[in-house]
Amino acid sequence: MVVVAEWCPPHLLAQHLDPIAYRYNPAWADDPAGLASVLADARALVVRNRTLVTAALLDTAPALQVVGRLGTGLDNLDVDALTRRGIAIIAAPGENAVAVAEYVLAAILAANRDLVPAFASTRTRWDRNAHARELAGQTLVLIGLGHVGRAVAVRAAALGLVVVAHDPRLAQDHPAWHATGARRTPRLEDALAQAQWLSLHVPAVPGQPPLLDSASLARLPRGAYVINTARGSLIDEGALLAALQSGQVSGATLDVRELEPPPPDDALRSHPRVQSTPHIAGLTQESQVRIAAGVLGGVRAFLHSHRPLPARSV
Repeated sequence: MVVVAEWCPPHLLAQHLDPIAYRYNPAWADDPAGLASVLADARALVVRNRTLVTAALLDTAPALQVVGRLGTGLDNLDVDALTRRGIAIIAAPGENAVAVAEYVLAAILAANRDLVPAFASTRTRWDRNAHARELAGQTLVLIGLGHVGRAVAVRAAALGLVVVAHDPRLAQDHPAWHATGARRTPRLEDALAQAQWLSLHVPAVPGQPPLLDSASLARLPRGAYVINTARGSLIDEGALLAALQSGQVSGATLDVRELEPPPPDDALRSHPRVQSTPHIAGLTQESQVRIAAGVLGGVRAFLHSHRPLPARSV
């Protein structure tokens, strides 16, 4: 039995899991007790980013052998607990890179030309101005040059942006530097100091402080623009709000938030210079097909090649 606890196009489930039996209910992402109640005989659990796969949840799934993550980051999975149980993890690194990269470039283009307010303004007036600047020659700083960062870099360079990247995980001679043309900047503070546009593409580490706090935001050139499609916990949201109010940061596009969804009275959600989207940067029809093929197909192959575990006491 495969339990699918978050949204996935049903036809993709049938396409990639049949003939293995599965149960699908995206409401389980917000109902831990309901999810636990159906895991007793599950050999596989498939989630996105909202379901918290904790040690306590794993204790309700004595037959579980594999967890499929419909996406890239693993911060909602207790990897240590899964490792102790010998439960495999199948994710889809890089399968949504094109989707996220296109979102980042769309955010930059829209913000650079003030397209959102311009669209709205034509409903009541017809004001033309020549305040916009061309992107060519402006500097985009990428924090992280993994699958998504690389996809952003090559597309940004095609628009004439100067691309600077900071990624201590990549050695100086890693082929990604040459392939993308990104300027390697070993020190985070040096990278931040160059950022007219700043885009985050690193995983969140549980327990680590935000990457962008008050001190980091103060290192940006005044008027920099921040884009986050990675994880909400990478940004100290109070510090970002203060930087917006002071003008240190001119605006932000936030696809991810520390709390999703944020409360209705959230100050960033209603801020006039913040564009928010509901964690959709990686969601395209094409990316979902690729992710489903990789993760669901991987789960099916795993179950075909591994015998069911003997019953164990919970």
